[in-house]
Order: sequence, then C-alpha cells, then structure tokens
Amino acid sequence: MRRLLCQVCGGSADQDERGTLWVLEDHRADWDGWPNGLLTTHPPVCAPCAREAVRSCPNLLGRSVAVRVGSSEVSGIYGVRYLPGSPLTPSVVEYGDPAGRWVLASQLVRALSDCTAVLDEFADVSARSQ
Repeated sequence: MRRLLCQVCGGSADQDERGTLWVLEDHRADWDGWPNGLLTTHPPVCAPCAREAVRSCPNLLGRSVAVRVGSSEVSGIYGVRYLPGSPLTPSVVEYGDPAGRWVLASQLVRALSDCTAVLDEFADVSARSQ
C-alpha cells in the first residue's frame, strides 16, 4: 500500500496521466464526487490483474468500479481499537490521532483524491467475474 503495488501480483500498479488504477466497491450514490475523499485499505491494481481482484474479493464481486486516482496519501491505519470495558472494534484512525496508540493496526489507509471513473476502459471488470 505504501509503495502502490498491485494487490494481486505485487508488481507496480497501473499508472497513466490520470493516475493510479484502483478497483473499488461501487458506492457512487453515497456522495457527490465519490470517491474523492474516500479512505481505503484496498491497494491499487495493475491492469492485467483488475479482473482477478474482482473475482478474489467478495466485497468487489458484482459491484465494483475502476477508478484512476490522481493523488493519494497514506493517512492512517485500520485495526482493532482497544477501549477499556468495551468490545474490541475495528476502526480507521488517522495519523496524529492519539487513539492510534490503542489500535492494533493491520492495514494502512490511503485517502484518495483527484479521481476519475474509467468505466469505458474497464466496463466488464465486474460483469465478467460474476
């Protein structure tokens, strides 16, 4: 995630003038401008592995969208947060938040911006994997 490597093969993620290729759960209806501002734990992909990413991830199967991300930054961690007297709960904690000391981190989180959906190029990523 830190080096923007493909989540499937571990090679370099696909990049062009619009940015790095990500395949994300399709939540375009959640807010205007989605996925700008999205915090994600899912690494990017290379173009040859985009379909495999969808087939391998139950969260993506049947409801994914390919996106070019112009810029992103590692912005926090995801893991189990310990709160005395409370159940252990997974959460995202941004860097600089004092709560980070109480999280057993399992993944890095990237904030995505300058995003462009690339439906025409990868329109069948979800359809072929079903």
